[in-house]
Amino acid sequence: MVKIYLGKHVGFCWGVQRVLDLVKKLLGNGEKVHVFGDLVHNDFVIGELEASGVIFHGEDEVWKVGELDGVAVIRAHGTPPEERERLERISRKVFDGTCPIVSRLFEIGEAMEREGYQVCVYGNPQHPEMRAFKGYVKTAAFYPEICEGRKVAILAQTTADFSKFMEYAHSSMGAGKAEVRIFNTICSETLMREKEVREMAKIYDVVLVVGGKKSSNTRKLYEIARNHGTALWVEDVNDLEGYKRHFQGKIGIVSGTSTPMKIVRRIANYIERGGHIK
Repeated sequence: MVKIYLGKHVGFCWGVQRVLDLVKKLLGNGEKVHVFGDLVHNDFVIGELEASGVIFHGEDEVWKVGELDGVAVIRAHGTPPEERERLERISRKVFDGTCPIVSRLFEIGEAMEREGYQVCVYGNPQHPEMRAFKGYVKTAAFYPEICEGRKVAILAQTTADFSKFMEYAHSSMGAGKAEVRIFNTICSETLMREKEVREMAKIYDVVLVVGGKKSSNTRKLYEIARNHGTALWVEDVNDLEGYKRHFQGKIGIVSGTSTPMKIVRRIANYIERGGHIK
């Protein structure tokens, strides 16, 4: 017999919901919406937006396209200042969908750089959020670079693993540092999901982590679950076909912050019905 247990923190986070609501409102007003890069890291959501009329461009195409026949929306991860200026030149209007928690990260980094600190960030420099951050803080150093300088400010990508961030921060507090300032810039929503999935992995037979394969916060949840128990990372019910042997006992379901609730419910229903889509 199988029992499904949904995590308390599933579905979209408020930052993702905020930018999606913005896009839907613009579409409802008859606007032609352009986005450079993935608005959020979930292929299902991107597919729905494309079907609704949103026009997606590659994140580096902002420098290649000419004038846009509509408005531009900056994705939840933010964009470098120079790219925003470019969008303002080629579109009728720019709407900023950057998550406020991400914007706060940018603001702290800029302030620390102005005050003469070497800004060091625990994050993936290839991630869109960190790519945008580099546009705001030109001198930033990224993990695994060593934090040089006597005055150091240590920040984190908003979806980083908290324990690994603290390890990085403490390893950077070596001799020769006159001052080290540590800013916990990790999103509280991702921290709650991180704590929850760790607890669920210890008490349930299997934890299903639902989310896009390009989503860093989903990857983090999967790695935590896998380190504490049996975990599967799936995007939709189609990924479950080869895992039916796991449809027994107690199954916990969690999701990344860019995963729609309807996908979570679809997966729960699929398992409860023994692998049959209603």
